Amino acid sequence: MSTNPQESSQAGNQAAESESTHEAKRTWAFVVAAIGALLITGLVEWSSRPEPIEEYGKVGQEFYPDFKDPTTATSLTVSVIDPDEVKPLEFSVKQAENGQWVIPSHHNYPADAADQLAKTAGSLIGIERDAMVSRWASDHARYGVVDPQTDSVGIDELEGIGKRITLEAEDGTVLASYIVGNEVEDEGDGNRFYVRHPNEDETYIADLDIDLTTRFRDWVNTDLLDVTASDVRRIELNDYSFDELRGTLTGSVESVLSRDSGTEDWKLAGIDEATQQVNETAVTDTLNTLANLEIAGVRPKQPGLTADLRLDRSALKSQRDVDRLQSDLLARGFLLQPKADDKEQLELIAREGEMFVGSDDGLLYRLYFGRVFTGSDQELEIGLSADGEAEESGEADDEGEADASESKGEEEASEAESESGKPGRYVFVRVNLDPSLLGEAPSEPVEPKEPKEIKSLEEKIKQAQDADQEDDSESESDEKKETKEEDESEADGDDEADVKEEGDNAEPSEGDEGEDEETDEEKLQRLRTEFANAKADYQSQVTAYEEYQQKIKDGKEKAEELNRRFALWYYVIPGESYDKLALNREDLIEPKESEEDDADKDDQATDPQAEINAGPTISGLGDALMQEPNALQAPENEASTEEPK
Repeated sequence: MSTNPQESSQAGNQAAESESTHEAKRTWAFVVAAIGALLITGLVEWSSRPEPIEEYGKVGQEFYPDFKDPTTATSLTVSVIDPDEVKPLEFSVKQAENGQWVIPSHHNYPADAADQLAKTAGSLIGIERDAMVSRWASDHARYGVVDPQTDSVGIDELEGIGKRITLEAEDGTVLASYIVGNEVEDEGDGNRFYVRHPNEDETYIADLDIDLTTRFRDWVNTDLLDVTASDVRRIELNDYSFDELRGTLTGSVESVLSRDSGTEDWKLAGIDEATQQVNETAVTDTLNTLANLEIAGVRPKQPGLTADLRLDRSALKSQRDVDRLQSDLLARGFLLQPKADDKEQLELIAREGEMFVGSDDGLLYRLYFGRVFTGSDQELEIGLSADGEAEESGEADDEGEADASESKGEEEASEAESESGKPGRYVFVRVNLDPSLLGEAPSEPVEPKEPKEIKSLEEKIKQAQDADQEDDSESESDEKKETKEEDESEADGDDEADVKEEGDNAEPSEGDEGEDEETDEEKLQRLRTEFANAKADYQSQVTAYEEYQQKIKDGKEKAEELNRRFALWYYVIPGESYDKLALNREDLIEPKESEEDDADKDDQATDPQAEINAGPTISGLGDALMQEPNALQAPENEASTEEPK
């Protein structure tokens, strides 16, 4: 069988073309598949992208653009984490329903916060997002912007927890809230921090110049007594201590210091003035401490005790309430007991004695010193968990001291306390008006009445003046007549003139009034002057009386105002302040220099010869003067007695 070469060639060409077409189709299929995959990938990427354009678009925008008026803020809360106990801590200030500013984080203690809060709120307005550093929640710890208000915080996250600052309006609307993290490194101005919005994961850099303080003393009036050293007129010390377990007092010694004005010396009752005097240095230190006595912390009192130390029966429903009140007092170092002369009136006994401070406005501040308390600044301020374990352990220590040697136990406890933190001392404060501090009370003045004799003298003098006027008129008529007669006869006129001259020169008769006798005009002037002086003196008395009554009124109002504050709180004062106030009678007295020593000093200071003797001398001259006082004058004396040649 033979094969046609031409047919074989055509068959080969067809096979090659078929293979080429198949390869092309496969290539196109791969291309289409690749394009489809790219499209699908792009579509998925586009649909799952984190919207970078929108997020980066917030850079340069304010965190809270609607917050413009700082006066709308009525509360501030600063939240942090206590690194030691790994628990949230808050400092907050807010306006209560009655309009008063209080510090909820410090037992709702009254605060002077309106201006301070507005100042802080103003510094939180207009904060902008400068640059984004992260959009992931996993980076929060890295930049220190973990929310401290989170439900759970791990030990490993403590370094990354920020400070949350929140401002709210009266209706609870959040005006602004920031989580402030670490300070940005390598920034020259030092005011750039990592910041984030609590509802956002993104972390930004922002410029912060926040005028914010969370120190208790910056939000309240820390001046406990509000007196100056020159205002104090009396200091009474009742130096004693009591045993809470036995209810007994020991070492009660009273000392009363007083002065009439801020420039006079202090006097101490019962001092031996012949050999003793007041230690002015100790008193001055005490005055300066009182004038600068600051509140280190506060504790709320249990209800049931009025400012004048009477039981409030409306707050004490049962014996359990009374026991709770007494236990609260004992925990702070105070004890209530009925007065010996009035069982209805209670008196307060303090663990470390009392000090009463009287000021020139009539207020008597009563300070009762209780138990010592030691801890951190925050523990001194609020006591943490109602004065929890730290104070309970201190209470147990004090009970142990009562059973053992008390003085030695207190010294050891004091040393232990000084190692654990800052010492503070509980103080129970009362105030009342003591009018004796205002000086002698003036009696109500009586307005003087004008003497009746003044009117009678005025009428008498007026009648005399009227009579003189009539006489003057008659005299004028007589003078005209006499002038006419004088023209007719000069001789007769001369004779009359002589007679008149003789009459003028005539001596007064024995019945005439003497020169020393007071005339009606003089008497009237004297009575008027005396009455004017009496009225001026009366006005001065009225002014003094009204000023005294106003001082009484102002003193009562101020005492009531202070007692409304003092009655609700135990105060904690710094331990070093208490140490300067814990004086005994021996601290107030020093030996008095003898009068002979004072006289010798005065003589040395005022005797000119002593100054000469104490000055520079020429060798030999002093001995000569001591032996022959007139030696220097001898040549002159000899020369004066020698006869001239």
